[in-house]
Amino acid sequence: MIPNEYLCMFSNEGDITVRVKFKDHDGFIANRQMNASEIKQLVSPKGKGFLTAMTFDDWPCEVYQYKIDPIANRLTIFARMSKEAECQS
Repeated sequence: MIPNEYLCMFSNEGDITVRVKFKDHDGFIANRQMNASEIKQLVSPKGKGFLTAMTFDDWPCEVYQYKIDPIANRLTIFARMSKEAECQS
């Protein structure tokens, strides 16, 4: 299965800010905006769990945590480079 590309997952409209934090990597990717109903984009196609793989600017990464902050209206995706990406760099 081809992982979803972060930059294409959300409408970039709405009141919720989506941001990404990379583990052991100082790379940066643009924040996106989303509506609350778009949270379903984080569920696997079979509906049996959350996505654990995603690409960021076409770099494959493993998602190891999602954090929802309802006060700040923010979703943070925590990701690390996948073994595949480490082999490419």
